[in-house]
Amino acid sequence: MEHNAEILPFARQHILGVCGIHAARFPHSRSTMLGMRFLRKMYEWFLEHPVAFGVVAVRQEAVRGFAVGTTGGYSRAIFRYALPQIVLGIASRPWLLLTQKDRMFNLWRSHIRGLLPRYGVSRNAYPQEKQKKPSAALASIAVSESEQGRGIGRSLLEAFEGMARERGCYSMSLSVEADNSQARKAYEKAGWVVTSETPSKVHYKKQIR
Repeated sequence: MEHNAEILPFARQHILGVCGIHAARFPHSRSTMLGMRFLRKMYEWFLEHPVAFGVVAVRQEAVRGFAVGTTGGYSRAIFRYALPQIVLGIASRPWLLLTQKDRMFNLWRSHIRGLLPRYGVSRNAYPQEKQKKPSAALASIAVSESEQGRGIGRSLLEAFEGMARERGCYSMSLSVEADNSQARKAYEKAGWVVTSETPSKVHYKKQIR
């Protein structure tokens, strides 16, 4: 069954709908566990940062799915942008420090390094011809459970790819949970290829030029 949702650029009025889908589809993710304040701030970053972009599927004025990503790094940038919400999320859910201690430790260790200045590194350290061609990273994509199987995910991927191409990107990348066989089949059917794999994550890439 084909969907009749409209694919639109991600805008501020879509944030609550996007957060609701994220929380429902990824209930055990670290970002969901940090609470709705953090989710709202995280997706707000994708609206405000110049390297970020995204699309949503809307039907009857309700968000049915979304895809967001960037043409640059985003994990540490979001950490800096949403640091107060992260602190509040952990303070209101102290059990995260026990049940998720390894993941939380890795989060803080990685991102605190991102807060520190980097000395001796120049953005123009390499000649232009040796720099990598622009690439887009698909950071998050989800479709509401009631809309599964209607082709919304495929439409979102196609729209995201179009936006990445408009931004001059030559390829796209993403990572997915290794046991998410449904998503993996969808990506591979859409032309994504595996670049690396761990017991928990599979990393994909797709050439778009």
